[in-house]
Amino acid sequence: MMDTPPTLPATGIVEDTVFEPFRMDRYEVLEEVGRGGMGVVYRARDLQLDRIVAIKMILSPLVASRDSVGRFESEAKAAASVNHANVVSVFETGIHNNQHFIAMEFVSGRTLSSMLSDDRLPLRDAAKILAKVARAVHHLHERQILHLDLKPANIVIDAAGEPFVTDFGLAEMRGGRGRDSDSEGPIVGTPRYIAPEIVQKGSSAATVKSDIYSLGTTLYEASTGASPFSASSPAQALVEVLEREPALPRSLDTKIPVAFQTIVVKCLNRDPSQRYATATDLADDLDRWLTGEPIEATPPAGLTRARRWVRGHAPLATRMIGIAAFYGITLFNTYGSPVVTESFHHSVALLLGVWMILSVIADALQSSLQSARRSAAPIRWAWSSIDCVMLTLLLLVADGVKSPLLAVFPLLIACSGFWQRVSLVVFTTSLALAAYLVLIADSIWTRPDLAVGPDRYLIFCAVVLLAGVVIGMQTRRARAISDHYARQHGRRA
Repeated sequence: MMDTPPTLPATGIVEDTVFEPFRMDRYEVLEEVGRGGMGVVYRARDLQLDRIVAIKMILSPLVASRDSVGRFESEAKAAASVNHANVVSVFETGIHNNQHFIAMEFVSGRTLSSMLSDDRLPLRDAAKILAKVARAVHHLHERQILHLDLKPANIVIDAAGEPFVTDFGLAEMRGGRGRDSDSEGPIVGTPRYIAPEIVQKGSSAATVKSDIYSLGTTLYEASTGASPFSASSPAQALVEVLEREPALPRSLDTKIPVAFQTIVVKCLNRDPSQRYATATDLADDLDRWLTGEPIEATPPAGLTRARRWVRGHAPLATRMIGIAAFYGITLFNTYGSPVVTESFHHSVALLLGVWMILSVIADALQSSLQSARRSAAPIRWAWSSIDCVMLTLLLLVADGVKSPLLAVFPLLIACSGFWQRVSLVVFTTSLALAAYLVLIADSIWTRPDLAVGPDRYLIFCAVVLLAGVVIGMQTRRARAISDHYARQHGRRA
């Protein structure tokens, strides 16, 4: 048995070595049970009191920054001030061989995240667990502690089915209001579970309602089996939290009762003032649902539902607005201009209708794949192809290379960058250039009256190429930042 705890090399790379038990003051460390971006957790025996405990340590004192040590000490301070049946208790904190450690209650069980990797929970089980967790979180709030990293991985379920809130590594001792400071503070938490106000303004905007939002994302995932945001990278997850609305639970499973969905939606409201006022209010509504009583939360109004739908289906909504606007202009020209014929109107209407139907199908397939936690990348590539092909067909029916609709091609390239794939930007740029070559051939051999000078052709090709290069570079930068964020934060997307 070793006398000192193992440490990571300065690179922070974990070697594939066999774990050896070691002695640490009054503790005999038996095995490693968990590892995160900042710390490692061991199962140990307290030799003085003859009980099993959990020991959490910073991964390596050689690579630990002052900030990570400060967060570790804050975690110990926050956890030690709490005494609740559903919060892991802290027994002791200290330093052993220059490594900070926390000795805490050992909960023998599985994390909620591990359970959800097998299957989603029955609704009643999810409601019972989250009601108890919400009351534990309210206990933290009463002691002026914000957890700021509530998620399934930080909820442990013991053999009796009791939940325990763990990991206070990001907790802040400051009560229910954001701190009075001009500084925005860093973005803290795990991207898929962070409240929008924290993404937008930093940790200074965090309140008790930020924790309620995180409880809502956990309840959503536990009951639907899907994450509210399915981004493939941490940076993209932050963008989705800021800009998108998650799909309604009933759109993933129609068996979910409306009342249960209403509770989830209230937690996930983008406006903090529209969420539950306290975590206890959330727990009370979950208890009412469990006992069959009317809940206090009310479904969102029609305008709010429409706004949620637009945010949740932004690519489809954008296309529908654009297609409707183009059809409106065509309809106006058909009856307001003697040059535009009804046959032209019918051709345009048919193409726009097909474009809209294909977009609806692509959006439905994308949502289905995301709900099943599968990659929607093939749908996005197909959708970009559909856009370029349909726009080209419209231009062949309309004024070809003379049409102002040519400006839509650079817009399609810009939109492809939102999915953070340089290869998709290159693909869309290539499609736009190929489509323009088809239009040039049309103006030379089929409709020579639409031909323009070679300089116009070259200028537009240069514009498309420049748009592709600029959007591609920005996408590459965003991807690099996202990958760096993932490495620094243990890929907590």
